[in-house]
Amino acid sequence: MKIFSKCWWVFGIIEVAATLLNPYIGIFGIFNVVELFCITIAYGYIISVLKTMIRYGENGFAKAGIKATCIMLYIVSVIFFFLKLLAGGLVFIVASSRHEIATLYQIWSNPDTIGVVCLIVEMIFNVLLLISFIYRIKSLKKKAN
Repeated sequence: MKIFSKCWWVFGIIEVAATLLNPYIGIFGIFNVVELFCITIAYGYIISVLKTMIRYGENGFAKAGIKATCIMLYIVSVIFFFLKLLAGGLVFIVASSRHEIATLYQIWSNPDTIGVVCLIVEMIFNVLLLISFIYRIKSLKKKAN
């Protein structure tokens, strides 16, 4: 699982690409970009605090901050997971039933087929991304202890 948690960025890139290429979801792929940006900043904060703890010795206040940030990351990851499932599914259902293209580009000759394929790929990598985030947060939490 250690390798799986280190590949979170691969899952994120594939998920963002599948979302942005989906003709019915398209622009709503911003949710995925925002999630990756927020969680990357939080990881950077935790890693910088861990490096400071290692360099200057352990600090109880820093450990408490890391634990609180890890809990926040759990909550944010799950919220974004459900938000992306709900938004992606609802937008796809509404847009595909009306045949409204939600992208700025129209590169697909058959948007119905490619829309379903992209939605399935997005949902699979959404689940993989959540699992890798959870394992990554657990490993950061262990490092803090």
